Amino acid sequence: YDFLGHIVLEMNSTDDKGKAADPVLLKSYLSNSADYTGMEIVDPKKPEAVTSMVFDIKNQASIIFLDNKGQKSSFAYKMDLEGIVDKTLEDELKSDVEDSEITVEKTGKTKDILGYECAEYHVKNEDGEGYYWISEQPIGGYSSFWSSNNPMMSSKTQEKYAERFKNLPKGNFMELSYISVDNSTVNMKVTEIDESASKSLTMAEYPNLMESAEKK
Repeated sequence: YDFLGHIVLEMNSTDDKGKAADPVLLKSYLSNSADYTGMEIVDPKKPEAVTSMVFDIKNQASIIFLDNKGQKSSFAYKMDLEGIVDKTLEDELKSDVEDSEITVEKTGKTKDILGYECAEYHVKNEDGEGYYWISEQPIGGYSSFWSSNNPMMSSKTQEKYAERFKNLPKGNFMELSYISVDNSTVNMKVTEIDESASKSLTMAEYPNLMESAEKK
């Protein structure tokens, strides 16, 4: 699995009493291929331990790559990724019918985030409200887990929900601030974009944990 670069997202949250959780860093891989997408979970307290996840749309599988101080391993499992997306969308559509109070509006505000022109969207429902900043165009034109051109969104799925998607932005998620009715908050933002930090994940370099266990 070859990736051309990455986007780093930082998430900060507080509970209903204002207590802050530890920051979470997610590295979303950028790829030219529509056959797969991936991301990396970054633990600032354990930088030597790297966990990468690849969603292989072509083979309908998810693969976890583990690298702990150079000791590499992996495990994979079958998943109906397109089915999961379809089910999620169907649930959202049903929810929208039941909850007519949800609104998504483009505010008209724009700003530059890491060199990319972004537009602001206001989202409000019975659970809370938030402001989302989305790039006007997909970054580098690549498929990314956090962008609206996510490869798990097959052309068949996009056609099926064409009416639903017609007003959604085509770019990448860049920033959000959300507050729930219980006063808990979530703030996420892209802190780094590197379109030339190539990375490859090869199954041969990451022995399968299940196969290793069977050999023992």
